[in-house]
Amino acid sequence: MAPPIKYNIDKLLGSLKFYTEGNDIPILAEFAYKYGISREYLYQLAGKNKSLSYAIKKLILKKEAQLEKLGLSGHVDKTMAIFSLKQIGWKDRVDIDTTTKGEKIGTFDAPAIARDLYALIYGPQKTDEGDGGPEKKKGNRKAR
Repeated sequence: MAPPIKYNIDKLLGSLKFYTEGNDIPILAEFAYKYGISREYLYQLAGKNKSLSYAIKKLILKKEAQLEKLGLSGHVDKTMAIFSLKQIGWKDRVDIDTTTKGEKIGTFDAPAIARDLYALIYGPQKTDEGDGGPEKKKGNRKAR
């Protein structure tokens, strides 16, 4: 395999900006194909040049915004818009982390909390009578 062709970064940058501005939905693979450069090499060059990296990010942002807008308005096939948006990082599910710094969140004893709360509000319960439920004491209201 031949080594990649060396590109003039300023010309490549100008071509990328021209392509991005001239297309409703710019596609990096299409740009690379039209200008005879592989996407991988384009990304390698962008890793060494902040201006080129920014121009690629701007192309992808325009693509994302246009696909979302045109997909919502029905001007492009919604399935294709979703597929393309997923390629640039969109997800159709939400991942919820239910841990704290890698540790599982503890459980709690709801009946014990209810007993403690009842005791705070109405005073301690007698446990030797009946089902242990709230008792009607003289002067106290029955629990609801």
